[in-house]
Amino acid sequence: MINAVKTLLQALHQSLARRLNAWLGGWFAVKPLALAQGDIIRWFKAPLGQRILAWEQQQLNGIMPKVYGYHLMQLSVLNDQKLSLQSPVTHHFTLGINEASGQRAVARFEQLPIRPESVDGVILHHVLEYSPQPHQLLREAANTVIPNGYIVLVCFNPFSLLNLKKQLGRLFTRAPHWRYHGLRCGRLIDWLRVLDFEPVSIDYGYHGLPFNRGYHHGFDRFCRKLLPLWGGFYVITARKSVAPMTFIKKPWKSLPKLAHWAKGSVISRKDRINNL
Repeated sequence: MINAVKTLLQALHQSLARRLNAWLGGWFAVKPLALAQGDIIRWFKAPLGQRILAWEQQQLNGIMPKVYGYHLMQLSVLNDQKLSLQSPVTHHFTLGINEASGQRAVARFEQLPIRPESVDGVILHHVLEYSPQPHQLLREAANTVIPNGYIVLVCFNPFSLLNLKKQLGRLFTRAPHWRYHGLRCGRLIDWLRVLDFEPVSIDYGYHGLPFNRGYHHGFDRFCRKLLPLWGGFYVITARKSVAPMTFIKKPWKSLPKLAHWAKGSVISRKDRINNL
């Protein structure tokens, strides 16, 4: 009787745990970008989103002139935002996440249809946070970059007032734009180094209050000087450093020595016959 009760309680506990995990996953899980993009675009069109986007564009305007080459790819949560206008790269192109994005080329960001080592630079604009598989997306993007090429990551900072508002938004609303991964800057740097990328620069931006109203330049400037690492977003610029193969020549001293019978002068067959 006691064993039957224990078995029943264990089954009940497992059932409740599964339902709780499913409910938490449905409430807090990151939705695919194709489903959440419309809500994200509306958030960026609000006053707060416009201010953050202006700061991001200002940061990128100072970074993109250093990215040069022939092809530059942009993956962004926004469809019509051109973030690479200051880059001297000849060909700029953008991939969309679905047909409604208005882009000519559409693809899954976790499975890019781009030939490996064929792009000189890549911009990832908030796509890592809103991807259910950020590791795979970063790996795919890094695979398309040529040696000595650049990758530029724009991500929300989990140590900021904006992230505090995000945590509250996830509790009280089911808006998709509040459901994204809080990726630390140091964590992304570790991922980049595993993929043979070395960080070149790290920049932070937007230290103001995370509200549509009540923004003040003086407060932003004060927080930027007092807490520079608490910006609402950060931008990582990394360069792909693939070490070339070096051929090691065998030193002369390690070459095999001649046998004792092979040493001395060599006599031809004609000379041997003449000596007989």
